[in-house]
Amino acid sequence: MKKVFGMCVTVLFLMGAVASGYAADNLVLATGGTAGTYYPFGGALAKIWNSKIKDMNVTAQTSGASGENVRLINKKEVELALVQSDTLDFAFNATEAFKEPLKGMSTIAVLYPEIVQVVVAAAGPIKSIADLKGKKVGVGAPGSGTEANFRQLLDAYG
Repeated sequence: MKKVFGMCVTVLFLMGAVASGYAADNLVLATGGTAGTYYPFGGALAKIWNSKIKDMNVTAQTSGASGENVRLINKKEVELALVQSDTLDFAFNATEAFKEPLKGMSTIAVLYPEIVQVVVAAAGPIKSIADLKGKKVGVGAPGSGTEANFRQLLDAYG
């Protein structure tokens, strides 16, 4: 736990150092929906940067998460974004939901490993991935990294 905390502090310091080159600007950090992880995480990052870096003004903005965030960065509508690493690869190589390569972005840091969790009612009939066949499944926002991950999971299970 101490190692993870130390890595997070280091990443926050590095991100703050990079962002300090933009000091005195108003920066927008594209996050995700309010019910997901990215929005509170982005809000916490913005709060730390704004309190620790002189003249910094970062605002966390809700969005459709990874897929939309890549597009927002490439259209120069935001300066910072939280994006799953595989979604970044999809955008760069024009795969999955991306029809053309998007290359107007740079990576600052890996913040944490993303995990896709499949959750079902304990008393329900679904006991395996195969049992999902023909069922309605919530997979996140259309075009999101989570949706792409779920499609890959289904492909792996045939």
